[in-house]
Amino acid sequence: PPLTAGDLYALCGESQITMEGDEAAWWAGMTEPGRAAMKAVAVDMLLSRNLLVPGPEGTFDVAPGVAVTLAARQDPSVMVACTRPDGVTAWAPKLYGIGDPGERPYAIVLEIVMDKIHGLFGPLHEFGLMSVDAAVRFLTWWVQTPFRARYTRKEPPRQLTVFRTPAADPGGELECHELVITLAANGTLSVTVERDDGAPETVTCEPRSLARLLNRLLGPLAG
Repeated sequence: PPLTAGDLYALCGESQITMEGDEAAWWAGMTEPGRAAMKAVAVDMLLSRNLLVPGPEGTFDVAPGVAVTLAARQDPSVMVACTRPDGVTAWAPKLYGIGDPGERPYAIVLEIVMDKIHGLFGPLHEFGLMSVDAAVRFLTWWVQTPFRARYTRKEPPRQLTVFRTPAADPGGELECHELVITLAANGTLSVTVERDDGAPETVTCEPRSLARLLNRLLGPLAG
């Protein structure tokens, strides 16, 4: 279900909110009493939507669909953050893998911050559940989205940052892979891959080759 930034704060506290751009400005402009009042109203709204259920001794239980979303955001097995060339947060998706560390996710939670901001509850976050294959298709489509400004000929680069647990060391530090992607006029892609453990590498490829790379980055393939 869609959740506002205020809903997310009411559900899981400040530490789980990914605050960037307009959302960061919205949050910074609130006073502590304002945040407390917002949380109280958000809890009432979540109860009315049956996304929270009253539990014993004044506690609340989270609806199953929301619980999956929150668990994926809090402890993903792999995470992909998309960055637009203009730095705008809206329509810059994030993807969270559901599964065991170092293993291929069995599902992906997609999060998109919309460009509509509620005066009290902040930006609206849309969520969806998809397979890894669908996530690869979505990311391959997203990097080809036109972001060119008026009166410019070239598409500016966009970025995908992949954080994942190493398959060889599930308890180790997260690996970081940054992909800077530029669209060419002939439909090919210039992809620069920056890794923690090596020098940057730039290749020119077709979208289907990028899809194969993303498929590997999202988790080890069987066999």
